[in-house]
Amino acid sequence: MKLSNLAYLTVAAGALIMPNNLSDASPQKTAVETSKNEWQIQESSSRTGQNLDKIVSNLGTVYADASTIKRSDEPEHSISSPLDSAIFKPDMQKRTDYDTILHNIKSTQKSFQRKYAAADHVHRAQIIQEAREYVIGQITNNIMPAWYGTKWDFNGSTTKPGEGKIACGIYVATTLKQAGFNFHRTRHGTQPFEHLIKNFTSDIDRYSNKPVSKVLEDVKKKGPGLYIAGLDCHGGFLVNKGAGDIRFVHSSYYWPNIGVMGERLGTDNPFKASKYRVVGKILGDKMMKCWLTGNKIPLIHNYYRKNTAEK
Repeated sequence: MKLSNLAYLTVAAGALIMPNNLSDASPQKTAVETSKNEWQIQESSSRTGQNLDKIVSNLGTVYADASTIKRSDEPEHSISSPLDSAIFKPDMQKRTDYDTILHNIKSTQKSFQRKYAAADHVHRAQIIQEAREYVIGQITNNIMPAWYGTKWDFNGSTTKPGEGKIACGIYVATTLKQAGFNFHRTRHGTQPFEHLIKNFTSDIDRYSNKPVSKVLEDVKKKGPGLYIAGLDCHGGFLVNKGAGDIRFVHSSYYWPNIGVMGERLGTDNPFKASKYRVVGKILGDKMMKCWLTGNKIPLIHNYYRKNTAEK
């Protein structure tokens, strides 16, 4: 049995649904059940995937091509692997230069902020678009490549790519925080993805028991850009570079020793397995104005404090 299938069956057997679908559930009860379930997945994966550990051990320092990784429980003649089309090899130069990259982002952001403050209404619209393109480029070309291969952990909260471990929601929040947005990284990053997404955008679509092809169709129609996707018990980014090139970039509990990776939506991954999906296109004008002014993005949609906006 494939590791990913086992993880999915573990979720089903536990009859657990993340707070994405439990708006009236007790936060304390949900948090306990969620933690228990995630660790159950990890424990099951660890127990039944001992051969996987041998294959991907030390991937933080040894990076094989995805096509060379084979599960030992697959038939010898199989040329297919969940990782065949995945991107998980980090750009080591970007990791080495990561502090410089973040410094340059901050410096460029200050330049944009000065231009925006001095511009009239007409020119501000143009600056917002230029800033959006800059942020997307920095996230997809510099930040994400440095983070590939950073290990997953349910409680992971590292801020350094390749050092320590990182959870799925914290990975999303860390990426946006390091791109220059002002918000509380861990308070936003530990929200159920339905709430996390609503704090960044109102451009949201929800899918219940819909095929991946429907999500792909809608994301293609909305066009290139950056999206956040929330699933039954997971989440990450959707990166739409146009021309049908759409990837799910996330810290994967399917492959905890690899963690952050970019995958095609239709491959064997949590996005495909999920029965519920909520997808929000981010970096809209309202969010970009916060980047251009330094204003804080408040935690308005807080699952753990319902109907209370945390400034």
